[in-house]
Formats: sequence, structure tokens, C-alpha cells
Amino acid sequence: MAGIGIITNPHAKSNKRNPERSKLLSYIAGSRGTLEVTNNLEDLRKVAQQFAEKDIDTLAINGGDGTISRTLTAFIHEYKEKNLPDIAILRGGTMNVLADNLNVRGTPEQILYRLVEGHSMRKYQGTVELNTLCINDYYGFIYGNSSSRRFLEVFYKNKSSYTGSILLFLKVVASYFIGGDLFRSVVKEDIYSLKADTKNEISVSTPLSFCSTVELLPLKIKAFPLALKDPNQFQFLSVLSTPQKIPWILPYFLFNLSGNRPHKIEFMCRNLVLSSDSPEANAYTIDGELFYPTESHLNISLGPKIRFIIV
Repeated sequence: MAGIGIITNPHAKSNKRNPERSKLLSYIAGSRGTLEVTNNLEDLRKVAQQFAEKDIDTLAINGGDGTISRTLTAFIHEYKEKNLPDIAILRGGTMNVLADNLNVRGTPEQILYRLVEGHSMRKYQGTVELNTLCINDYYGFIYGNSSSRRFLEVFYKNKSSYTGSILLFLKVVASYFIGGDLFRSVVKEDIYSLKADTKNEISVSTPLSFCSTVELLPLKIKAFPLALKDPNQFQFLSVLSTPQKIPWILPYFLFNLSGNRPHKIEFMCRNLVLSSDSPEANAYTIDGELFYPTESHLNISLGPKIRFIIV
């Protein structure tokens, strides 16, 4: 019976705080698992090839959302037409947004112990299938541009923690009320042209846009209630507001309150071409990873479905 392949990212903040974690995970896996430490994209590519040759049936990923999307991208490219293994998320990151969407609980050690136990009996709590988004041959679950990307740039510059992300958000809001530079540098309005599937092209001026195949943003905010409604489409959401009005209407989006329809555009689609004349506006994030494309347009489409094991 094929076994469990485990990938751990030593650069994830949670793993940096626990330098002996890799040894402990390897001990927990025992003879049922093979653990590999990946320091860079080339390591990931080689491990994906190795695990494909071993024909593992389960891949456990110990890292944050960025590690998960990078790992899945490497495996999708390596496996090509071959079926991907089932995926287990070990919650080894700072934000763990995908794990929250899948309702995965526990430490990496606890989750892996349950996974090994379930693997031995071929019995898990269940499985969940999620679509991926594909952008420039990179695969993930949440795309964001404009202010969300700028917020992450400041967050990574400060090299902060989960608590630090909340404090930074509060600082941005406070900066608005005192007329500070932080709010003005993060919350800006960008102009995009959108063409979804076969629909007509439209233009939007927005400080915030997302595409998502999952429901929750960080802090378990249910920002994308339509994302799971259709297994063959993803949700697009764009805030229609000037930066000056954002603090007043953002709670409607964050907490899914009524009365926000005049200030948003949202729809479901399989393919979206998004473009802007501004190189800065075309920069974006996927699952917390930052990208700075040189082309003036992005093609966002559905990628392959991933089956996740819940333990």
C-alpha cells in the first residue's frame, strides 16, 4: 500500500519557532511516511518527482498558505495527467486560511498523528474537494489585488505574526481617522477592465478585488458566500468605493451584512481576463504570495480540483 509523503517548509514562522518539529513529524510518521524538507522551489520540484515515482497516495503539507499553493503548483506540474494524491494540511503557517476553510484543527504533530492513524485503518473524518484558481501556471485558492496586496507588502516588511496582522489592520484604520500616511499608502483606487467568460467587457474603479474558490478570508471572515455554490465556477468580488469611504462600508463586506450591494460587484465565472494600464495595479497576491507580472492583463481560470483529507 502506498504511503504518506510529508513536505515541511523550514522557513514558515511556526516551524522556525519549533526547529525540532521535522524530527518529531518524521518520528510520528514512522514507516508509513517519508518526510522531506524543502528550502526552495527546486527542492519542491525534485520532491514532487520523487513522490510521483513512489506513487504516494497522501501528501501532507506542513507550512502556511503560501507553502501549500507553491507545493500544489509543483505537484500539478509534475503529475500532469496523473491523478494527484489526497492532500492533508498540517497547519504549519502563520495565518492557515485554507486550514480554517477546511475546518482542520490542532497542531502539526496532532494532525499528522491522526492522519497516520486514519491511514493505517483507511478511515478518516471525511474528504473535501476544492477547485483551484490558475494564474500564469500558478495554482491557489484566493486571488487579491490593489489594497490587499499593498497590505501584505507592509505586513511582510514588518515580519510580523498573526497578532501583528490584526494590529496592522487596526493601525491602517486608525491612520484613516488621523489623516496618516499609512492609510493613503495601503488603500488606493485602481482601474481595471474585466471580461468574464463570454460576457461583455466592463470597467471598474476599485480599491479591492478578489477571486476565490473558498468562503473564508483571514480571521474566518466569510467574504465569499457564493464560492462553493457551483463546483464549476469561482467567485469574483470587487468593492466599488473611493478609498475615503472604505472604512465605512468595509464592515458590510467583512461580516456579510446586508445593504452593501450598491458598493460591490460580484459574480460567478469559469474564466476572467483582468487588465490595467498601470503596472502597479497588475501586481497581486495568491494565498499570501506576492507576484509582479510584466504583462498588462491576467487570465484567471479554474484549475484542477484537489481532494483534501479531514482528520
